[in-house]
Amino acid sequence: MGVGYNSLLVNPRHLVIVSRDHHFRTNFFATPGTTDIPFKARHFLDLGLAGENPTTSYTCMEGAHFAWSGDGEYFLPGNGPLRGRKWNEPFPANIHFLANIAVGDVGPAGRSGRWIVGSTGGGNGPVRLADLRSGEVIAYKSKTPTSFRGLTRGLQGTNPKTPLRTDRMLISLESLLLPPEKRTAQPLRPRGIRDAVKNPNSPLMWQRSTNIYVAVVRHPDRPCLRARDGRVELIPGENHWETRGYRVLRNGEKLRSALVAPGATLALEPGIYTVAAVEWSGLESLPSLPLELRGGSTLAVLQKAPADFRWTAERWLSSAGQPISEAQAQRAPEAACQAVHLYDGVIRRQGWRNGQLAQQDDLNGNGQPIRRLSYENAILAKREYLDRGGNLVSTELFDAEGFITYSAGQRSYPQGQPAWKRDGATVFQEWFSERGVPVRWRRGSRNLIKQGDRWIKQR
Repeated sequence: MGVGYNSLLVNPRHLVIVSRDHHFRTNFFATPGTTDIPFKARHFLDLGLAGENPTTSYTCMEGAHFAWSGDGEYFLPGNGPLRGRKWNEPFPANIHFLANIAVGDVGPAGRSGRWIVGSTGGGNGPVRLADLRSGEVIAYKSKTPTSFRGLTRGLQGTNPKTPLRTDRMLISLESLLLPPEKRTAQPLRPRGIRDAVKNPNSPLMWQRSTNIYVAVVRHPDRPCLRARDGRVELIPGENHWETRGYRVLRNGEKLRSALVAPGATLALEPGIYTVAAVEWSGLESLPSLPLELRGGSTLAVLQKAPADFRWTAERWLSSAGQPISEAQAQRAPEAACQAVHLYDGVIRRQGWRNGQLAQQDDLNGNGQPIRRLSYENAILAKREYLDRGGNLVSTELFDAEGFITYSAGQRSYPQGQPAWKRDGATVFQEWFSERGVPVRWRRGSRNLIKQGDRWIKQR
């Protein structure tokens, strides 16, 4: 999972550790003996694997568990908007908004760095999955009001042939309890069970605490087939560390029962071929695009993508939407550039003026802008996140040196409330910074300013 509860967190890729500075703890900035400052203090610092070369502390003003992204590129504090500090940014460093959601605990989903998972509702709400390519969140609930997703029958003493009907027993209580012979030597039952059951003589006091629910937040990436140099290349999906092998289909039928392993070769007859990636967990990807062979060939299952292969291609357009070359676009007063993914279609849209990048929209799977970047003289000046309805979720302003000077966004609440509300309107939490260091906080009519190591109310 990679969620940090302790003081040290090792980067999964780079030779660096993040340590929490315990000189700055909960309510450090508040008036002694009070909690009059509405944010908690957490300072973090980097150091080498042997504890050498500690850096200057960088501030994350809200208390949080923390994690690294799967590729080690971002340090991720939780309990707030999904944000991160680039692993090698010089100090003082920006804390960047990375997606259009707020989460509680945060952790990586896989090793690619593209996917981040987070909890909501104090751990009782939906699991949220953020796609950092577009900045969008995908929410997954373990059950609906009337059914479970991916229900497996026959577990814990149930009968897989029993029909599910109202007022009919599904499972026996005894199958969920520790057997009597294992109860006498047991220590005091877990506090959570004692607090919920209360009656020490209730049989529920002996319930098993081992139910585990698995949420599949994404399927494996689709591989690709291409004919090249007299053979067929099977190119692994963009993220393929967990791939066990590939299922090869000819004319819609399995070519063989066993999976084809990375690095293997396979003789192919004429036909229409597709392939799907299968992970060690058993999860299977959608099939690749079909490739038709009119004669025999050999399939080479590559272990990584060739240097000349790209999942995305650029498409340059005139202001009227007509295809043009990149050279023509650079000379035009206005032009556009689209990043077109092999499977996902247009994932990014850029606007260019007089040969300089002016705006970029990163799009979700429905083609809606989620992350919007605005540039001045080709330098990033503003970053905004939007939801699917086009509503503003967060804003960050940058100076000419790349430091965030202003950020306003949502805040995570125990019940999963996405933003602070007043009279039905959303009031963002705002931070003002100087060269990466927060110096002022505002929410609605409340203002706090930094004076030395303290924060005081501003009238």
